[in-house]
Amino acid sequence: LLSALAAAIAYGLGSLTPQVSAVVAGVAALITVRPTFHASMQEALRQVLGVILGASFALLSAQLLGLTALAIFLAVAACYATASLLKIGEEGAVALGVTVILVLGPQFDTQAIETRLLGVILGGVVALAVSYFIRPGTPHGRALADVMTRGERISRLLTDVGRALAASRGQVPAADAKIWLAEAEAVLRDIVEIRHAATDAVDGSRWSPMIGREEAEAVLAQVSI
Repeated sequence: LLSALAAAIAYGLGSLTPQVSAVVAGVAALITVRPTFHASMQEALRQVLGVILGASFALLSAQLLGLTALAIFLAVAACYATASLLKIGEEGAVALGVTVILVLGPQFDTQAIETRLLGVILGGVVALAVSYFIRPGTPHGRALADVMTRGERISRLLTDVGRALAASRGQVPAADAKIWLAEAEAVLRDIVEIRHAATDAVDGSRWSPMIGREEAEAVLAQVSI
């Protein structure tokens, strides 16, 4: 719902002024929205940087080759090269390629490119605003709350196991042991995911003003324990 809202808002705002391409703004907003604010910030910066580099290279190739399939080929190839330098993977390269093709449009016109580039910027800003409301709280705060909840589940599980072993002098039904094992494995899977989230929060502290690096590192240490 929020992704659709971001695309609609960006398109609507872009339609209000001829200086911004509404279609590009809507597409840019849609592909920039991420589950966290810092991830959207990364994606927005990548989109803008990628479009500038890709469009600049495409303009150069267009001046030499004209509006041809070869020019488009070189522009998209430049997107993959840029994605490799930015280390954003194949998915990021495809997103850059789509945006660059939209920015270039049917004509290599400087004014049109500026209009579409403004559309990318508008879409990125809208995506950032929407991403702020996707999940409440901060990434490291959510990771800490989640791991504390799992800690309580571990405590209850160990209490149940200890009481059962004490009451039966070590002889417990296999069915009970299977239930305990399933619970332990479920908690372990959750903690692994939480650790990924905590690690992502530390990495994302470079991109988001809402994440203090020291706090994020402290949460990661707690999750690791």
